[in-house]
Amino acid sequence: MIAARIGTSGEIRCGDDRLARETAHICGANYYPGVTSSMCYSVSNELVAGVLYESVRPGASCFVHVATQKAQFVPRDMWWAAFYLPFIGWGCKKIIGPISETNAASLSLARRLGFVEEVRLAGVYPEACVFMTLHRENCWCLSRITPRRFEVPNGRLGSSTP
Repeated sequence: MIAARIGTSGEIRCGDDRLARETAHICGANYYPGVTSSMCYSVSNELVAGVLYESVRPGASCFVHVATQKAQFVPRDMWWAAFYLPFIGWGCKKIIGPISETNAASLSLARRLGFVEEVRLAGVYPEACVFMTLHRENCWCLSRITPRRFEVPNGRLGSSTP
């Protein structure tokens, strides 16, 4: 597990099995240790926000699942790191977020982060699934956020391989 401290109380953790499982439970996704990559922001070891990455195709795309109870409590550094890993670390050109059409809060968050609706598939959840996508050139989190100084023990954020 790799952790980066943010401020005095928060940490971004990559590969924390407990936080990844909690993220999967909240957002209704599957988590497979060793297959699914994760990045979670926690305060006092309690999950604030989590991102799961799956079906990573370096140089092409990956799927993401995001869980947060209150997006306004997620520091901008977490959003920066969450997009840095797939776009810069893995070289993905597109991130895909499948969201139930009835999940208004998640659709709203995705749009605020810059995602756009690419396609809807009927009967996936059993309601329709909205595939929201974000292309690297449209990622405002990377272009407008200057991350604070991270304290990363081994000098890298995230893993070099998905």
